[in-house]
Amino acid sequence: MYRYRLFPEYGLLFIKFSDPYIGAAGDNAILEITRQLSIEDSYSIRAIVFDMTKVTSFDLTETDRARIAHFERTLLELFTHPGKDAVSHISSVRNFSLLPESPEAAISWKERQTRLRRATRHTEVSDWSPNLQEILATLNLEHELETILSAMNND
Repeated sequence: MYRYRLFPEYGLLFIKFSDPYIGAAGDNAILEITRQLSIEDSYSIRAIVFDMTKVTSFDLTETDRARIAHFERTLLELFTHPGKDAVSHISSVRNFSLLPESPEAAISWKERQTRLRRATRHTEVSDWSPNLQEILATLNLEHELETILSAMNND
């Protein structure tokens, strides 16, 4: 399960997952969200934060090359715009993950990310960070921490 919030003024998409993370839940969420957004909102995204803190477990399915290639083709189709370069934009989006609170789930998440990195992949695999404040500092958005936390907690 996930919920998301787009902060177009910051170029930030925040996706919070909970419960078991099955298969390619993150990639599937990206596709579902992109289908819901306008093309302008989609192109406003410069960074994605995957909040995995409440995920209880991960499986290691759907880390194969064929599934990743299908995801990337579909994502490119969703970003088709006559005046914009989809490949360039998608390649420039930075991805970050907040690790699960459960130590066992964190180990599985890191293994999943390692497998995805070994696959031929054009979209970036997320880097993990200990907290949101560090991620926002990397994006020069640390002054927006309270605003973002408040918005995510009130949704």
